[in-house]
Amino acid sequence: MSKPLWACPTCGEDFTRKSSAVRHSSKLHKGTSLPVSYINYLTGRLSGVYPPPLTPPSLMGRKIRQWPILTEATFPMQTIL
Repeated sequence: MSKPLWACPTCGEDFTRKSSAVRHSSKLHKGTSLPVSYINYLTGRLSGVYPPPLTPPSLMGRKIRQWPILTEATFPMQTIL
């Protein structure tokens, strides 16, 4: 796993390539935030320049799948004779 080199100051997501960070900024934040180097982001977080992310970046893209509840009406049991 590569170390992050760039970060989004708006949401805190980290990137290994600057082009990915720029694309993220233009698509998700409408180009309002420019990516910063990861070390600058960390020092900015410690000094209070950048706010903490509301949701951890690693969990932002995940969707929780809800499985259907199987009942007799949705999955009728067949009797075996």
